[in-house]
Amino acid sequence: MTDELPPIPLPGTPPAARIDGEKIRRLREGKGLTQLYVATVVGVTTDTISRWENRRSPSIKPENAKKLAEALDVPMAEILEQAPPPTAEPEETAETPEAPSALPPPPAPPRSRRLGIGLALFLTMTIAAIAISWWFSTRQAMPVTAVRALPPHAPIGLPFPVTITVTPSPGKSIPLIISETVIPGCSAMEAVPPFNAANTETRTVRWIAKAEGPTTFSYLAMFKPDTPLPPLVPFRGRITLPGAKGATTPIGGANGVGVAPYHWADRNRDFKIDDEEILTVYDTFGAATGLNLEASMIEDIWSGHGYRWDAARRQLVVIP
Repeated sequence: MTDELPPIPLPGTPPAARIDGEKIRRLREGKGLTQLYVATVVGVTTDTISRWENRRSPSIKPENAKKLAEALDVPMAEILEQAPPPTAEPEETAETPEAPSALPPPPAPPRSRRLGIGLALFLTMTIAAIAISWWFSTRQAMPVTAVRALPPHAPIGLPFPVTITVTPSPGKSIPLIISETVIPGCSAMEAVPPFNAANTETRTVRWIAKAEGPTTFSYLAMFKPDTPLPPLVPFRGRITLPGAKGATTPIGGANGVGVAPYHWADRNRDFKIDDEEILTVYDTFGAATGLNLEASMIEDIWSGHGYRWDAARRQLVVIP
């Protein structure tokens, strides 16, 4: 979807909106937003956003201008090109003849008319207040939930799955950013779908996507050897939505994984994986298809006599 040329308005259609590309770029950079994020919210390509900011497409569709303002969290009027003020005409000076002092002052409007004007003003202000309250309530609503699933524990050096299920309100199609942060000593590895960004300094990984129904985002995490870790390693994340400044909501669900020498699928820590536990793996983490969950090891432990923890080599050993 591009705006190469200003659209020719048909009779009865609104005219194209002329936007201020330089101001749009400053607003986007000032809010720390990428062209990819804005393009996803508006429903166009990053090349289109670049053309808008560089004034190569100064006229765009009104509906795109509205979405662009929502992505930047500003009123639509703030991104429109301001027309130059009209040249002021020199004022003509003329003497105003004094009213004859003998004329009586004009009569005051009737009481009924004054009451009518006051009532109309009160009703107008009340309707405006209700409209503003409704607008803010709809802007601040968070029409999406996000729930994280984690195993109860994991040993050092064995990757384990993390899934985040995002569910928008029925009938909603919502662009969003998912941010997940891990502590030092825990690494976030491969992901499905792949991460769109990963910051090694802040240890934050992010996806940008459009949720049109329940959608699952998965990745592998692992506790690094020879790194101090708390008994329960915390996981933190949030969802960011367009259209409202600071419209974020934390990711709910599980928020910590214990560090213990047991397979992450062995929930009761008896060095075995029974029928209920292997079914829980497929039920809870079945959406993490495409990740290397070492399913063969899980099935070997389930079908064999369990496993043991080799402390010297820091690894699990399957007992056939």
